[in-house]
Amino acid sequence: LQSPPLHQITMALANQISRRGVASTGKAPVARAPVARAPLARSRRTAVRVQAAKNPVGQSYAKALVDLANEKGKLEPIHADMDAVSQLMSSNKALAELVTNPVIDKEKKRAVLAKIGKEAGFQTYTNNFLNLLVEKDRMHLIYDIC
Repeated sequence: LQSPPLHQITMALANQISRRGVASTGKAPVARAPVARAPLARSRRTAVRVQAAKNPVGQSYAKALVDLANEKGKLEPIHADMDAVSQLMSSNKALAELVTNPVIDKEKKRAVLAKIGKEAGFQTYTNNFLNLLVEKDRMHLIYDIC
């Protein structure tokens, strides 16, 4: 048997989750920290520049991953894996919502990330790191880490 493409799995899980919503888990969604916004310098434009807040916890996780990658001699492959994760999360909002939503079961998140890691050929260290983020409820930091 051949498994369905990743995008079909991701969309099916996202649809299943959106149908269930908060009522099925009984947990309220966790609020995210506000993003600082600064107006552009003395311009008549109405555009707003979004400045990402630096999260020290995310930076700690990123440093730990880089240190491990250096120690194991896998910096380039792990860097490429994390770039792929970042691009995937940016391009697939359903996937991003699925893995960063604290209401979603950890096992579902792990299954999706394992499928992605297998299809993309991620390093074992990358898969383990992503599983650690899921276990510690830190997947929302993935944007700071990548």
